Amino acid sequence: MLRYITLAVALLLGFLALSSAPHIVESPTSVQESSVPEPITTEDETRIEDAPASNTASEEILPQDEPEPEQKAVAPPPPAPIELARAKAQSSVVNILCEPKKNGTMAVSGTGVVIDPRGVILTNAHVAQYVLLSAREEVNLACTIRSGSPATNSWGVDLLYIPPEWVAEHAEDIVKTSPTGTGEHDYALLIAKDGVKPLGSPTFTPIETTITPNIVGTTVILAAYPAEFSGFAATQQFLLSSSILTPVRTVLTFDADTVDVLSFGAVALAQGGSSGGAVVNENGRLIAIISTTSNREFIAERDLRGVTVSYINRALSESYGTSLTGLLSGDVVTQGEYFRNNLAPALSQTIVDYLLRR
Repeated sequence: MLRYITLAVALLLGFLALSSAPHIVESPTSVQESSVPEPITTEDETRIEDAPASNTASEEILPQDEPEPEQKAVAPPPPAPIELARAKAQSSVVNILCEPKKNGTMAVSGTGVVIDPRGVILTNAHVAQYVLLSAREEVNLACTIRSGSPATNSWGVDLLYIPPEWVAEHAEDIVKTSPTGTGEHDYALLIAKDGVKPLGSPTFTPIETTITPNIVGTTVILAAYPAEFSGFAATQQFLLSSSILTPVRTVLTFDADTVDVLSFGAVALAQGGSSGGAVVNENGRLIAIISTTSNREFIAERDLRGVTVSYINRALSESYGTSLTGLLSGDVVTQGEYFRNNLAPALSQTIVDYLLRR
């Protein structure tokens, strides 16, 4: 059994593709009008006529050195609030890298967001499933949390929570080359551990659990570790974080009147590896995580989407009996141990069963 699981996992570790979304909405064309510079007028030279000669003798006046004007330091203007939020978002995202413990040349790379100084990381279930599998001895897989740009090893990682609903519906996707999904239940929580850096670094991003349809048209920050076009060596050694500003194009819902998914259209981060990346508002609060994109060959044809924190907060409460804010207010270490000891083994076995069928 060990042989087949190791082979199956190795075949699956090409790159972490994002799930498909129903359709593409073309992003609006931005036209920037060029401004015509105003003509610069020059003043006529002033003619200086010779003064008439004077018969009166005058004393010679020697020129005196004039004091130099005092130099005052001019402070640069402070950065705009949205640029401060952008810097914070990019410093709070981490790279989740899962690769074979031995004899492997491929890896799964995804993104997560640190949302608590104790090392709690919010990401997608389709990323965290590899962390779930890595806890099994018979699976040839190890996962690491990396930070910085380029990303470097920073912490080990444990699973804090993954929705059983997502595992039940998507366990078979582990053997698919192009899995699909809407983003529903596609969230998970990890916790960093035993690292070379303190858990308070990088900066964490506080969550925002209230969102309304008025978000459409506002500018948000997306930050992630895109890796779709990086090879194995580049992903290991030179993977860079990236952030962009983009408007929210539309909102979608899993229920009747809730804002559960945000659509951003065709943007640069619509690629594998961005899964679990941050969607941050101008106040520096996390409002969603990157979750799905349409399965198109070219980025310009894709529609990137993010599942909202307000949905995650509500879904976690329904699934686990505590909301995201409630979980973060408690003892996350003890909660993680309970989940890994009591619920995770059966969930990972469900995925392993599909690996054995391959």
